[in-house]
Amino acid sequence: MRKFIVFLLFSITFQFLQAQKPYVLLKSLTNHHAPIECLMVAPDGVTAVTADQDGYIIFWDIVDSMKMLYKVKGHTGGINCLIFNKSGTKFVTAGDDSKVKLWNYKTRKPINSYLSPYNGVNFAVLAPDEK
Repeated sequence: MRKFIVFLLFSITFQFLQAQKPYVLLKSLTNHHAPIECLMVAPDGVTAVTADQDGYIIFWDIVDSMKMLYKVKGHTGGINCLIFNKSGTKFVTAGDDSKVKLWNYKTRKPINSYLSPYNGVNFAVLAPDEK
């Protein structure tokens, strides 16, 4: 029984290590100065958007250069959630500053801001009809 358990653990570990082989670190993104809380690939498939505990949103080119494109101060506290609408024209952030913000993806400017009565907002969702 003991040999079987050791073999099973070895087998699972070996398979896990084999599964990791295709993944290679391309680049470390170092423009955030606080831990990253959210990462979303934009529906265009060309840009990734990250958000951190200092309230910054960074837009990255993930196809050509893996470089930072834009950095925007989004919230006065950490950002806990970032989500795109289906068409990719807008995105929503939710933060520790008790705000939920709706953004224009193209201009990177807020369209609207909603203040929550609670101490921070952890999640946000968009209605399927985008209304």
